[in-house]
Amino acid sequence: MTNRKFGAALVTALALLAARASAQTVRNFPSFLEPGSVLIYPIVDSRMGIGRGTVISVANVNGSTLIDPRTGYRRGTVQVRFYYATVPNGGSGWLLTDIPELLTPNDILTVLAGDHNPQAELGWLFVLAEDPETEELIDFNYLVGDEVVVDASDNRSVHFPAMAFQAMYSQLNGPPSPLPPPPNSNYSNLGYWFTDRVANGGNANGSADFNGIEYVNMPDRVFVSSFLELSDLQAMGADLILLSTLGRDFRLTLRFLIYDNEEDQFSRTFNFTCWTRVALQDISNVVVNLNGSARPGTPVEEQQTGWMRINGDVAYNPLTRQTVLDPPFVGAIIQRVVAQPNDFEFGHLLHKTGRNAIGHNLPSTTIVNP
Repeated sequence: MTNRKFGAALVTALALLAARASAQTVRNFPSFLEPGSVLIYPIVDSRMGIGRGTVISVANVNGSTLIDPRTGYRRGTVQVRFYYATVPNGGSGWLLTDIPELLTPNDILTVLAGDHNPQAELGWLFVLAEDPETEELIDFNYLVGDEVVVDASDNRSVHFPAMAFQAMYSQLNGPPSPLPPPPNSNYSNLGYWFTDRVANGGNANGSADFNGIEYVNMPDRVFVSSFLELSDLQAMGADLILLSTLGRDFRLTLRFLIYDNEEDQFSRTFNFTCWTRVALQDISNVVVNLNGSARPGTPVEEQQTGWMRINGDVAYNPLTRQTVLDPPFVGAIIQRVVAQPNDFEFGHLLHKTGRNAIGHNLPSTTIVNP
């Protein structure tokens, strides 16, 4: 005989578990190696020279080749807008140059930064997914990319995957239905939600907002998972790349906790505006002499290692006098070993955790009709 109360309770419990499992699939924190609707490339060196430059790739992993009768585009088609953020010689703020490109389904675009944007020199890049008809920002979590910074004169190169940030609307509400959509809907003729429209939770400011509604939040904290002791600066080197999405005039103060492999802790603060590539020893000289070793020229096999925890403290805009506590930022690290006759460079994105609650954004020239 079936126990109906037990059966009903079991069904209810399973339904709750299913709901929780479904809720857990919605994430508003970044997973850099998954496809996204925004890509950030942490460093772009466009200063051209023989065998020198930055090779940038962006791929569209959407394979939908169904023709949309309204537009004539295949449904997996997207416009991507490159925004080169160049840091002026004075190191303050950024200068933006935007270049739109069309990616068809399963397409890839690879460019040499100095040819693609001859005006740029040194800085970083972000790429936004747009509707090819209206040029509005769309929920198109199908973009992946990477970059290689090359200096062939020294036989050196370093590779970074692009940091991918996903749009949130389809995760929270599912795909648009039916297709094709009616005119004047809140999703495009190709079937993708407009991220910035008010009806979809956006704020219609023409920007990509990392607020957990339009796009995933930025990380709350980042880590340098390891660095080698720089006891011989002629043979060892390490640079930290840091960038802020708050805007060109915000000056960020970061708090560093630096650890060696004996659990010793050292604290430092560091300030930067917009974007920087800074030597680790300029943040703290402790990286030159971990564990108190004063021996110059320590062999590589005897080098000590350390790691860093980095938190945003405060950001200040001197023009608007706006203050932001716990400001968002991301970054990467490049390390160098000199082993004659060649130099070797290697690097990786900074690890991250948590969700930053600040509603900050990347600028866009997107046309918005909420």
